[in-house]
Amino acid sequence: MRFLVLLTFIFCACTSFEHLTLERSNLAPGTLRLNGYYYERSNGRFNAFFLSSNGVFRGFSSGVDTLDMKGLDKQVGGAFPKEFDVRYAWGVFQVNGNEIEIERWLPGTGLLYTTQLLKGRVLNDSTIHIFLRIGDDSSINNKPQYEVNEIYRFRSLSLKPDSVSIFTE
Repeated sequence: MRFLVLLTFIFCACTSFEHLTLERSNLAPGTLRLNGYYYERSNGRFNAFFLSSNGVFRGFSSGVDTLDMKGLDKQVGGAFPKEFDVRYAWGVFQVNGNEIEIERWLPGTGLLYTTQLLKGRVLNDSTIHIFLRIGDDSSINNKPQYEVNEIYRFRSLSLKPDSVSIFTE
């Protein structure tokens, strides 16, 4: 029993995370819609995220390929608070002109949480095109770059989580 307690302590004490390098900044009014979430579907699953006016990002992945839009609304709307009490659900973002950068933590191994930087363009107040992902959960140094073509569309949702997080303060 003591061994198990010691092993648990060592595991918890060894968990580390890469620090975010992007500074969050307040979003100019009217730049993007914020009363819902942005989503895209690729590889048989939905990816979605919330953006807040204070520059906080909250990500979500459905992992389910059988959802319709109402099912996604229900899953995203029911995901908090349980889905968002982990570091890898959080990040920060900045919008400069029509360019957007989002930096977020990845799920990692449980011992190390690395970050990923997403670069894209704001096409209009309800559409974001992500074209580059920098980093994955394999390395802190020498981050690989992936060209992508992900179009995130806005979807209104009456219930939205707040943006308070110990991870992004």
